[in-house]
Amino acid sequence: MNPAMSRNWRFGHLLTALAAAIGAAFAAYAWATPGSGVDNTGGALLVIGSSILIFLASLLLGLVAGVPRWLRGLLLALLFLGVVCTAVAGYFLELDVLVGLMAIALIGWIVAMTGGLAASPQPALR
Repeated sequence: MNPAMSRNWRFGHLLTALAAAIGAAFAAYAWATPGSGVDNTGGALLVIGSSILIFLASLLLGLVAGVPRWLRGLLLALLFLGVVCTAVAGYFLELDVLVGLMAIALIGWIVAMTGGLAASPQPALR
């Protein structure tokens, strides 16, 4: 794989992971803060869980070498669905910051996808 494509792959997934981690922290803050409008609601917990799963999947794809091609394809599809559905849930919960963070995560996903999926990516950890 082209080194530039590998850098795009890694950068895109790390950007997605960063946006998801900040989104999980923001949703946890909103869930724990009385008067936020979403304090102690199931929807906020769902968004926290989905953001953590997006974070973990992005780290797996961006940092671990040797992920089988079928698993990489499955995780990429699930990442897209997770980011879009988390943004929709954030919209319904009126957490505009979370919607913006998921837009950044989607940009990271697009960067990773255009960084070259045809060949095996060369992540940082082996």
